Amino acid sequence: MNEADRIQIDEQVRRAAYPIIAGKGATYYSIGSDVARMVDAILHEQRAILTICSRMDGLPDFFGVTMSLPHLVGGNGALATIPL
Repeated sequence: MNEADRIQIDEQVRRAAYPIIAGKGATYYSIGSDVARMVDAILHEQRAILTICSRMDGLPDFFGVTMSLPHLVGGNGALATIPL
């Protein structure tokens, strides 16, 4: 990945909320819904596959980087990362 790609990704991430706000008026509804789902999975030991952010220490190119990936989530939090 070159610097131009990084700048483009950065710009897209920074501007991602604007179309959502234009359509719905806000972006916080999804956040509340997602947090409620995670809490439900943890409290009721549901062992659900959810996309969450976690620190990647097992990947050589991404050591210490926090990434959003599918994880198995249960009563003890993130139990396993689901490989892409």
